[in-house]
Amino acid sequence: MAKIQLTTITPLHVGSGIELQGNFEYLYFREANQIVVIDEEKVLNIIGKENLQKWIDIIGNEDNLLGYLQKRNAQLAPTDVAKRMMNIVGNAPTTTRNGRRAVKPIREQLHNGMGKVLVPGSSIKGSIRTAVLAGAIYDDEDSGFTRKRNNLVDRRGKFSDAQVVKKYLGNDPNHDIFRLLHVGDAHFTSTDCYHCPSINLMRDRWGFKHDIEQFVECIPPNATSEIKLSQPEHLIKQAKRKNYFRQNTSALQLPNLFENLRNHFSDVINNELAFWDDQNNPQALTDYLDKLEDIDKQIEACQPNECIIRMGFGTGYKNITGDWQEENMHENDLDDLEKSLRGKKYAGMLYPKTRRMTKDGQPLGFLKMSY
Repeated sequence: MAKIQLTTITPLHVGSGIELQGNFEYLYFREANQIVVIDEEKVLNIIGKENLQKWIDIIGNEDNLLGYLQKRNAQLAPTDVAKRMMNIVGNAPTTTRNGRRAVKPIREQLHNGMGKVLVPGSSIKGSIRTAVLAGAIYDDEDSGFTRKRNNLVDRRGKFSDAQVVKKYLGNDPNHDIFRLLHVGDAHFTSTDCYHCPSINLMRDRWGFKHDIEQFVECIPPNATSEIKLSQPEHLIKQAKRKNYFRQNTSALQLPNLFENLRNHFSDVINNELAFWDDQNNPQALTDYLDKLEDIDKQIEACQPNECIIRMGFGTGYKNITGDWQEENMHENDLDDLEKSLRGKKYAGMLYPKTRRMTKDGQPLGFLKMSY
């Protein structure tokens, strides 16, 4: 078992699946430039049980809850109503609607039952798994993924990675080599609210598409945590005796694993940088590309006991899938795969055609690991 130290390099978001609604689940304190997730018990103490219907009416009528609370308590501070608080990085999540200032939803970061900021071990393991799979595909000189060989489709002829996973990781969950890798949960202490715009290809030019911008609760850069990463020796010995895994499990052992992760994520970054070399880059991408280059240099400087991975929201299609398809699939199959993933109105356009980042150009989800 190894203790792994984690340090966020850029904002990281692993979502709860919930969007926090302004004036209901959170309040925006403009003067403090803070988002306050509401503690219902604290709010009720200020309003009073006898005025509970007033609270319900404010929510239903989309009236100003913060203004009402400040009338009840002229010295109201964010901590008076807070379950937790976030600093705002970039623009505040506000808009003007029907002549009134309104607040936009915020994607909530996952927390555990005790209210601690949580990045599940399963999410970290998923990023590692994708990298190891992609590395195995690239190392195979005869990957041969085509629909004609039926290793890219399911029984109905729909695109599926099931055969790819079987070949490189194991025939089924019981024989999957990642049974031998146990990854613990990570806990962090605080979050911030980030304005995350999206840059899109619109016809023949790239630009920010403001109607799909989002506000996201993220673990900020330079936050630290520790997890346990283990490979149970008794399971490894049993598996060897019974020849349980056809695939080579050495890729999961330290320091081999960290070397594989360094190589994979450096390749993904360099593929992204090479892509933008061929585009008419908007000025807005300067900070984003500079940061990617800086992270790639950090990967090059990593010691054998260090690596950098990428995970979570906003990391993009190629990062999530491992970015192996373009070089390991037949061109016609790749075109058909992309068509199956998008609406007909986008036929013939570049895929993917979106990049998400923070307002100041930081790519999302980079995390350093060391032991």
